Amino acid sequence: MSNPHINFPDGMTEAQREITKSSVATHIARIGADKATLHDRAEEVELTVAAHAPLARIAEADPDAAKALQVAAERRKMHIEARAAKLTDPIRPSDLPIHFDGPTLRSGDRIFVLPFQFDWKWHDGEEPSRSSTDVQTGDVSIGVGTNGRCGGHAGFGVSFVADRTARATTRSLRSSSWDYLVSGALFGGSATSEGGMDMAVFEDGRFLQLVEDKRWRSRKSGGESASGDSGGSGLGETIEITWQMVAGRTYNINVGAWVFCEARPGAGVLSGDSYAQGNIIGKVSLISVFFG
Repeated sequence: MSNPHINFPDGMTEAQREITKSSVATHIARIGADKATLHDRAEEVELTVAAHAPLARIAEADPDAAKALQVAAERRKMHIEARAAKLTDPIRPSDLPIHFDGPTLRSGDRIFVLPFQFDWKWHDGEEPSRSSTDVQTGDVSIGVGTNGRCGGHAGFGVSFVADRTARATTRSLRSSSWDYLVSGALFGGSATSEGGMDMAVFEDGRFLQLVEDKRWRSRKSGGESASGDSGGSGLGETIEITWQMVAGRTYNINVGAWVFCEARPGAGVLSGDSYAQGNIIGKVSLISVFFG
């Protein structure tokens, strides 16, 4: 994981900054643990490639088969490049009207609107081709394309000191547009792309809960390819976190977007390249906390 980049507001105290740094670091660790299940399959993938190795050697030894596979790999590469070039600029989500689909506001409920207090981003593996946030507009954008492994995560946060002990529920208003492309190499190669938006709550920098609104996940192998997109910008699924808030403690709420892509090669020199790509452009319009 890369070191996180955090933009703090001028008015945030040093104590708040330290708690925010801790919450983001904990967020990274939590995401890393969740994605570790993908990496844990590495041994399984290596066994799959090893099982295809004898077939790859037979194909490489046959001139006609080798030529056919080379032509197929070149055509697949051209198709990937052409398709990838069309998937680098998803439609930007439009501004959303402020609408509460939840409890009636009561005294003490908190509604955080733009601009948010801080923004953050980090990446895992290769650096994303695009990773940006705008704390003034709530826009977040991540683009990943790789023959290896790359994950990007970015978003916004708010921080507050609880003035009461009570049951609290947080929600966020989000929209996004996205697209993806995966193509797995022959002879055991594979490609995976997934992405979406998420929300997490931290108490004095300690992780409490995280919920995801996964927008897509696709995996292909053995020369297969797939691509897809959102067909435009749309509202995210309703996600919420409920926890027991304690007076005097500092709570951070992070809302952001992520893309994870992994491409693994197949056996032999004629397998061709695996490739995985994902793009998301998201918008966070508000973060709410209701009590009771």
